[in-house]
Amino acid sequence: MEIVREFEHWRMIRDWQGTEGWVHERMVWGKRGIVVKGGVRALHRQPDPASEVVARAEPGVFARLVECRGGWCRIEAAEITGWVQRGEVWGVYPDEVVQ
Repeated sequence: MEIVREFEHWRMIRDWQGTEGWVHERMVWGKRGIVVKGGVRALHRQPDPASEVVARAEPGVFARLVECRGGWCRIEAAEITGWVQRGEVWGVYPDEVVQ
């Protein structure tokens, strides 16, 4: 979910499919997450397409966003951590720095 507006204790959110709605602030938290989009995506050991593939993620998989460097983001799902190309996930802006 992405918080797009705030009003007192209410947050307007948008999901990865574009659906929007209002929820109470207690229903959302500050931990960042992403959704794998498109096809099956390779998670690499390093932010390099030539590095070892540690796992593959199906479209629609939700994962925790750990960090982003350039065109790559490190994500964690089911105790597996790996790097995926930024354009293969929803939940992070194209030029956003995440540390």
